Amino acid sequence: MRRFMLLTALFAFSSLSMADAPISTIAPAQLIEQMERKNPNLVLLDVRTPEEFAAGHIAGAINIPHDQLPNRLAEIAGAKSKELVVYCRSGRRSEIALETLKSQGFKDVKHLEGDMLKWQEEKRPTTK
Repeated sequence: MRRFMLLTALFAFSSLSMADAPISTIAPAQLIEQMERKNPNLVLLDVRTPEEFAAGHIAGAINIPHDQLPNRLAEIAGAKSKELVVYCRSGRRSEIALETLKSQGFKDVKHLEGDMLKWQEEKRPTTK
């Protein structure tokens, strides 16, 4: 019986996917450092609306609204092997997008800590 329980536990543990792993975050200061070093493996994904993006975004970000992401994954397919940092205005849409990305095999996905609200509060640079 004990052996059966051990095998059952091992099977359950091994069936957990990376999609169950917690999402990492990156602080605005860390992101700025990576941007200044021109990290070639860094991809920024803004999942806000096109109107929000046009009003001001982080330089170099790609805009794909969270509700369009499942149909537009081909646009960022090259980012599957890179560090992908996702942000929105406050975090809700980022969380949805991050789950979509993880379920589609994106491995190194991070959530920008505090999203655009914190970025702007800290007076970090934006572009239009």
